[in-house]
Amino acid sequence: MGMTRAGLTGVTVIPEFFQVEGVEAVLDNFQRRARVDAIATSPYVMMPMPDGQGGREPPIDAGAGSVRLLDRPLWGRRELFVRTAPSFAADSSLYRGLRYQPAAADDSRGRRAMSSPTRSGPRSRAA
Repeated sequence: MGMTRAGLTGVTVIPEFFQVEGVEAVLDNFQRRARVDAIATSPYVMMPMPDGQGGREPPIDAGAGSVRLLDRPLWGRRELFVRTAPSFAADSSLYRGLRYQPAAADDSRGRRAMSSPTRSGPRSRAA
C-alpha cells in the first residue's frame, strides 16, 4: 500500500484509475483516507477492448486471477479485456546503442488521454 519515510507517505497508482475516476477524485481520495504526500504512476494509457481481445484485467496471474475480480470497477466493469499503449513517444536517440528499446507509441495516446487535467504543485490538506 504505502510507504512512510521521513514523514512522506507514498503510493503507486496504476494510470487507468486516473483515466476512469479522474485525477482530482483519485488525489482527493488518497489525501482524505491515507494522507498520501507522493504518488507514482506508469507512463501508459489503457483502453477497454471487446471480450476476448487484448489482456484480461485483472490478469490471470498463474491461474489465480481467472476467478478474481477487480475491487474497483474500470469503465463500469470488475472484469474486462484491455490494451495498453505508451502515453508518450519516446526520444529514440536516448536509447541508441542500448539493448532496451521503449515500445513504439501509437495513435492511442491522444484518443485516451486522462479524463481530468493534472494539478501541479503541492496540494493543500482539507480540514
